[in-house]
Amino acid sequence: MLQEIVGAVPVSRAKESGSNSHARPHDFTEKKGEITMSSNEISKTLKELYELRAMRTELDDEITALEDRVKAEMAERGVDELEGAGHIAKYSEYTSMRFDASAFKKAKPDLAAEFTKATTARRFTIN
Repeated sequence: MLQEIVGAVPVSRAKESGSNSHARPHDFTEKKGEITMSSNEISKTLKELYELRAMRTELDDEITALEDRVKAEMAERGVDELEGAGHIAKYSEYTSMRFDASAFKKAKPDLAAEFTKATTARRFTIN
């Protein structure tokens, strides 16, 4: 259904056309192992990506609102489980154990520094 909404190319069609398993909805030219795009293709791709991310944000907001509504109903009824339309929603408490890095750095700064390593990453953003 999402493919119909955004007009994405299904992976199966990409496989049929002989390309690799990653669907590429736009025309790309491969040169020396690199993929090059025209200015028009870049603009089109970035616009589509920006719009899809906006749609994802809207969907996430809708999902959160519906989850909150179900949780509120559970709280009102005093239950941890609700059933409807063949689905069961559960909202239960659990305990997890996590390492408190901030407290460790304050308590043992030398040891924390000894076991801290720098990593490099790349961030992809669109404004």
